[in-house]
Amino acid sequence: MVRLGFNGATTMTSDLETDIRIASAAGFDVLEITATKLDQFLQAHPISDARQLIDAAKLETHAINSIEQINFRDAEGRAQVLARTRQLSEYGKALAC
Repeated sequence: MVRLGFNGATTMTSDLETDIRIASAAGFDVLEITATKLDQFLQAHPISDARQLIDAAKLETHAINSIEQINFRDAEGRAQVLARTRQLSEYGKALAC
């Protein structure tokens, strides 16, 4: 079964709520969430609000995109990347990615 997915990076400056609304209105099945948009959303809302919006839009989540500044890191930078990876993994779990 082929499923049509929407990558939040496509809309660049729109927020997560707009991406969810656009993806649903355009008939997409799956949403790939942009990490920076999720971060902005979570400044004012709990992760459960994102899940509710996604469910109400009848979308499934595929992934959270992306882990930034991953290349050529020193030990401290590597620790930051690993911490961010853990954080995004927890978000992914909460959003059923």
